[in-house]
Amino acid sequence: MFNFPSSHYEILADVISHKYRSAIIPKYSRKRFENRLFVCDSNISCAGKVSFYNCTFNCDISQNGECITILPRGEAVFKNCTFKRSHSNSGLFLSGNKGCLVSFIDCTFVECNNFVQLDDCTRVAFTRCKFQDCVDAVVKASVQPEAQFAFHDNIWCVTTSPAHQKASAFTLLGENRLFAFENCCIQYVGTDSSYSLITAPQNSLCFLNCSFDGSIFPIHAVAVIGCIFRHCRNALVTNSAVSALYPYLIENCRFIQCSECIQAGADTEILRSTFTACTGTLIRSASKLGHVHIADCKFFDCVVNARGSACIELDRDCSVISGKINKMENCTFENCRAEKGNLISYQNEIIPGYVAVISNCRFNSCSAGENENPIGQKVSTKNFYGKAQNYQIYTFYRERAKFILTNCCIDGDTVLDNTPKTQYDTYDKAKCAARRGLFKEKIKSESSHTPKKILRWTIGVQSV
Repeated sequence: MFNFPSSHYEILADVISHKYRSAIIPKYSRKRFENRLFVCDSNISCAGKVSFYNCTFNCDISQNGECITILPRGEAVFKNCTFKRSHSNSGLFLSGNKGCLVSFIDCTFVECNNFVQLDDCTRVAFTRCKFQDCVDAVVKASVQPEAQFAFHDNIWCVTTSPAHQKASAFTLLGENRLFAFENCCIQYVGTDSSYSLITAPQNSLCFLNCSFDGSIFPIHAVAVIGCIFRHCRNALVTNSAVSALYPYLIENCRFIQCSECIQAGADTEILRSTFTACTGTLIRSASKLGHVHIADCKFFDCVVNARGSACIELDRDCSVISGKINKMENCTFENCRAEKGNLISYQNEIIPGYVAVISNCRFNSCSAGENENPIGQKVSTKNFYGKAQNYQIYTFYRERAKFILTNCCIDGDTVLDNTPKTQYDTYDKAKCAARRGLFKEKIKSESSHTPKKILRWTIGVQSV
């Protein structure tokens, strides 16, 4: 897409030691820079198309200055370029106006904060780029509804903390669209900072085939598919407490030595994922509306320590009309233990009604706290006046189990089954599957890149 014949350009080639300071690219014209060193006082204004190949940019621009300005409908392409910045309070490297097109391909960014700002852009693309210690306002972009957003095959390494806790590396604006981050690696080394990597409108972020290492900031996403999380804390949050047009989808993900993995809002599906050597409450209901679906997941060597309540903690307020029952099915727990409490429990003990249907789950070589079962099956009690009681249950009190258990086994023996004879509300599996299929089609249609095998780290902390 970007390799135009050289005859279409005014070729301005030189050795890298040559400093280039200013240029004006008029509308309908094209210019190409190769092997240039651009200093902080460079000033380039582009109404046409400008391309940079194998260039180096020392991006310490004055506080209110700009190095490159892309005028309305102008285009800039950077390939095999390096960007370095040593002062966090420097001005913008690049600003783009309405309808601009900006692409970075095979580029390296070092400490590039407060870097790019794009208004109503038609295209913003980062492909096979490497970011080191870029943590605050790296890119601020508003994207038109029909515009192209591409962020794939990138590597992001963070070894430092941002200057303030409300920092965000990417700030994206755009209504009624999805922003897909695909096949990217994000690694945190030796930093305990908690901040937002990406700020975007609610229900707009998707992560496909990405890898996260050492992250302690929550990712707010509507879809996370095929991703790996290693040594992460508070990894994922599904954004809303209100049911959306599509379900929040976490599918085919792996969590390795993580803690407090997922806060699941209403209408969240967690499918075919594995949790290995994780600690704390791995999945927690973030909404009393319920409607969390956990299916075909596996838990290996997970531990709930004394500060946690359960590996999985579900909730549902039956007094809320929109509240729907949770569903957990076909899950396996291997060598998991709860030092205190249960492996599966619920949050609200006094509100009547079923919290979840748990079916065809297996607990092998698992243990729970003293006098506890893998699945917490306490009862709520009320007196004749509807007031909650904390006393021992007597015959005149009304007791109600929180979980419906069907064909659940402990070490091969079917011992957990209390399917009620009376009618109870169910999780509409067919309807949820149909909505999930529509959602995947939408992700596919708005994604610019076919996910492939996750990249392994090819750069170290000092390699850029």
